[in-house]
Amino acid sequence: MVAWSYLERGEALSETGADFSYAYINRANARLVRHPGLALSDFHHAGMHPGRGLIGAAAVMLAIGFGVVKRRRSRKAIHA
Repeated sequence: MVAWSYLERGEALSETGADFSYAYINRANARLVRHPGLALSDFHHAGMHPGRGLIGAAAVMLAIGFGVVKRRRSRKAIHA
């Protein structure tokens, strides 16, 4: 089978002298809606890890949520 592009052959930067990270990012963005698993694989191949950002955002949202709940409970205890 003939591979038509460097992406299909999986050649790395050191083998070809070219950097295909932007090509992987573009392909991942194009696949994101219909094939999220393949898109995540492309992001990882490009050296990006979007899951880490998601985990960080979730942690911040949880911390804010816990702070709001704690503040509401303390106000109810004072006024009761």
